[in-house]
Amino acid sequence: MNPEYIERLEEAGWRFVGRSDDGSRMEIAELDGHMYFVASQFHPEFKSRPLRPSPLHLGLVKASLAHHNGSEN
Repeated sequence: MNPEYIERLEEAGWRFVGRSDDGSRMEIAELDGHMYFVASQFHPEFKSRPLRPSPLHLGLVKASLAHHNGSEN
């Protein structure tokens, strides 16, 4: 993420909710007003397991089920 664009992206509705320990890298971003729009720089799939899915992937499945069932909460 080019630091020059962070402020403009945040003004457009992006929320950078995960940053590196030193704050220099944007690791997780969400888009306000969208049911489930997440971007990640890290790789949660490396630790995800069938009975212990990563929170990022589990959230996607839950949002998909909610959308399918007509509830967008």
